[in-house]
Amino acid sequence: MGMQRSAALTGVIMAAVLLVSGCSGGDTDAKPSATRTQSPTPTPTVEEVATPTPTATTPAVEQPLDVTVDAGVVADGITATASGNGPSNVTYQRQGELAVVISLDCSACTGPTKVTAPGRMSPFGESPQPLSGKFLMDVFLDDPVNAMFIVQAEGPWTVTMKS
Repeated sequence: MGMQRSAALTGVIMAAVLLVSGCSGGDTDAKPSATRTQSPTPTPTVEEVATPTPTATTPAVEQPLDVTVDAGVVADGITATASGNGPSNVTYQRQGELAVVISLDCSACTGPTKVTAPGRMSPFGESPQPLSGKFLMDVFLDDPVNAMFIVQAEGPWTVTMKS
């Protein structure tokens, strides 16, 4: 039985060798394959290469507007309200150490709407269409008592401020 096993093993090895050598392509009568030549890619001249000129971009810092609406006093349990038509500053006086929630209803506005504040580089909220939302202000103890934010919108709007 040992002899049969050895012969079978030799047969398997020979089959594997023939299989591998047959796959390696030892056909000497094969015709050479056509080679494809690539034409060299032209190198652009200096005039053809566009070099972008870097420009320094500084985010726009919001500035107060010409129109100002005073909403009055916001305190614990006291709500202030203001209405306007078009872009306006909105001022209010905060009494006490509290954060102020601004609720904007600009659903009847047309076009883009933004709520921001003087000196801010990013708005509290903005939309390319009418906007209604809530925004948080005066969250730090050293925030000024007399505060202002800016509503940039076209059309009628109302804001309500409460603690």
